[in-house]
Amino acid sequence: VFYKRSLGYRLIYEIEFSLTPTHLLRNKEYHEYYFVKKPIIKYFVKKADKLNICTDEVCEFFYKHMSGSKEKINRMTLGADPDFFYEDYDERRDLRISMGIADDEVLITTSGKIEPHKRYDVFIKSISSIKNEYPRIKFLIIGSGTESAIKDVLDMAQKESIKDNIILKPFAKKEELRKLYNASDIGVWTRATITTLEAIGCGLPVIIPNIQSTKHLVEDGNGLLYEYGDSSQLADRLKYYMLQENRIKAREKALNAFRNKYSYLTLAKQLVNNVYMSVLKNGSTANDLSLRNNIKL
Repeated sequence: VFYKRSLGYRLIYEIEFSLTPTHLLRNKEYHEYYFVKKPIIKYFVKKADKLNICTDEVCEFFYKHMSGSKEKINRMTLGADPDFFYEDYDERRDLRISMGIADDEVLITTSGKIEPHKRYDVFIKSISSIKNEYPRIKFLIIGSGTESAIKDVLDMAQKESIKDNIILKPFAKKEELRKLYNASDIGVWTRATITTLEAIGCGLPVIIPNIQSTKHLVEDGNGLLYEYGDSSQLADRLKYYMLQENRIKAREKALNAFRNKYSYLTLAKQLVNNVYMSVLKNGSTANDLSLRNNIKL
């Protein structure tokens, strides 16, 4: 950064961090942000030729608090690897047989570390509330956690009389995770993560919270939103996908959305065209010209 001008290179700053409102920061974190992180970020923004940002939330933060950043921002999205995450009906059939999931059962799935703040109580209550109307449901939890955290989830399930509907699987490697997503019918999360995108890559309809940083993930009709923490609304969304016709439509849209927006190959092409070529186009050195002529994707 310090020698950018003298060395004649281009600086692309890729920004990936979560935002915590400053009033929620502890005193030490507050001072660390204002006296250490913020000045460094502002310096990087000033020196950068392009800013690669993956969420609307962070974009808005930069618009408001980082002067001179707006014209440099390239809004990207996170994605997943199409070589690992894709639809496979053979995997679906084989894994459902091995897990004892019948064709007429609906497998609802979530993945991620099992922790109290992940609000598994919302899942448990929503599934419990529709179980009498839709008894042929199973809830697959893919993830690891402390013994006490897992016990809490199972105790909640026992209290809501759905413990027999719960399947626990430790967090899996990519190949196994893909098979589990293919075996599933609906994906649910209390917060959208990379695993949500991986599930979309397998064609899984997803139900995620209606929050700014993640709601774009279902804008193509491949899923539904619910208000965070609202188990009643989540139950309504689950009911919608109990109809197979709705799941089939959402699955097709999920595969299209992944192919067009979230596949690493698509994102790599966008990165080259919107960021690298844009930066080099504005450069005038011999090195810039050489790179422009040789970049191919």
